[in-house]
Amino acid sequence: MIVVGLVAALFTIFLAGFGVAIWMFARGDRINLIECACLGWLFGCGIVSLLLWFCGMFCSGLLLQAIVTVGCLLFAVLGWRAKRNANAKFDLPKPVTITEWILASLIAIEIAVLIFISFKHTLGWDGLLNWELKARYAFLNGGTIPAAYYSSDGRAFSHPEYPLGIPFTELWLYLWMGEPNQFWVKIIFPLFYAACAPLLALLVSRLSGKRWIGLLIAALLPFVPSISASPGGVVVGYVDVPLSVFYLAAVGYLLLWFKASDSRFIVVFAGCSALLPWIKSEGIILWLVIVLLGFGLGLAKRRLGQFMVSLAPGVILILGWRIYLRLVHLLFGSIARRYDLANHVLSCGCDFLWRKRAAEIVAGWNPKSVVDLAAGTGDLTLALEKAVPGAEVVAVDFSEEMLAIAKAKGVGKVVTADALALPFGDRAFDCLTIAFGLRNIKDWSAALREMARVLNDNGHLLIMEFSLPQISTLRAVYRFYLHRIIPILGSLLTGKKSAYDYLGDSIEQFPGGETTLRLIESSGFRNASAEPLSGGIVSIYTAMKGRGD
Repeated sequence: MIVVGLVAALFTIFLAGFGVAIWMFARGDRINLIECACLGWLFGCGIVSLLLWFCGMFCSGLLLQAIVTVGCLLFAVLGWRAKRNANAKFDLPKPVTITEWILASLIAIEIAVLIFISFKHTLGWDGLLNWELKARYAFLNGGTIPAAYYSSDGRAFSHPEYPLGIPFTELWLYLWMGEPNQFWVKIIFPLFYAACAPLLALLVSRLSGKRWIGLLIAALLPFVPSISASPGGVVVGYVDVPLSVFYLAAVGYLLLWFKASDSRFIVVFAGCSALLPWIKSEGIILWLVIVLLGFGLGLAKRRLGQFMVSLAPGVILILGWRIYLRLVHLLFGSIARRYDLANHVLSCGCDFLWRKRAAEIVAGWNPKSVVDLAAGTGDLTLALEKAVPGAEVVAVDFSEEMLAIAKAKGVGKVVTADALALPFGDRAFDCLTIAFGLRNIKDWSAALREMARVLNDNGHLLIMEFSLPQISTLRAVYRFYLHRIIPILGSLLTGKKSAYDYLGDSIEQFPGGETTLRLIESSGFRNASAEPLSGGIVSIYTAMKGRGD
């Protein structure tokens, strides 16, 4: 089954790239089958890795694999339809002279030998630590690399800033094989060579006008030490080999565009050059070299505008990857930023207003002592300290990690405790607040009774909790956001989708409204009231300790 999965993975890669290559050449009468096959592997690796990266931001597991597979099929259909609409025919070039047959046979033998030798070698350290490690990590995480990986000091040795072209090509093979099998994944490197040699022969033949010269140059390719010899060659999975193939293809098609004035060549150049920085960070340097070369050729040809347009895919990819890295470093630099930013984003900034309103209510009571339960990173606690400057405010949470963040943010006093067993004496506080924490406590009644215990007689209770809007239209929209959008955004911001799936379920299960008011008054409080905020998305419940008349 592993081999079947491997074949399926390679086939989908090739299918996607082959479709794109056909689309690029469909405007001509004849389509070179060998050329499209070679470019099919190059473009296929780029397409699959980019789809895995982008779609992995929103889904994982079998759904991710299915979406990328469908994407590959769509690219194949796109190419085939373009060929059919243009009435183009496939052309399979064959050697003519004995010399050409000998050189072509030699190239085929060299490809077979390199594939055989590659399976006799293990991946080198570069291939393992910088590329395969990311593929394995993503495989074990459902096909995605958690954004927290990019800011983890413990993984700095694996160069998190390196792009994902090769790792996610390896990941695609792992997903289809069902296991991270290092032995079979090595096949991608000799396949890059297998695509490079015929493509080099075609490019040189067109530039020189003599097929035998192109075949000769391709036959000499294995004698380049960095291509075939370890420690930096095909057989040990050195990523500079794929990088060189993309660079060679980009330069070759740029020169063909200059020589033949065929717009199809500049389109192929755009695709090959754009993928250079996606293979390795150093690819940006090669991309800049090509830009300078192309700028000169464009001026000489007086077609600079066409060349500048061809750079757009590369610019988009370079900026996209850099922006992504900047965002994940910003969002995942610390637990505090992850937690707080998730709250701000998921509430669309309304959490600032909700805490401000809660602090205003507490300030109106003028308490001398306040305890803030489920304080988390201390945002409400800080708002209370500011609103009631003369009061003693204590932040309580069961998470020491969260309270350490709250302390670092300026909260004066923190206590680690369970809301069901508070380490305070009876009647210890004038006011108790809890924001977005009551619904997470297993026994709501027991928690409310414990809150009443630590409050003074006539002490004030403030509960801020999520609720469902009463207006049917707004409720439907909010439920869609709660169950469909928030889990995706929460996963991107914190890497923990399950926590945000639970968020929606817990909000649905929390009673809210009159039911919550009755629950509060049955647990040692009186004069309970509710104030809906933001259309009822959040409610503030207030009450006083003591039984009603």
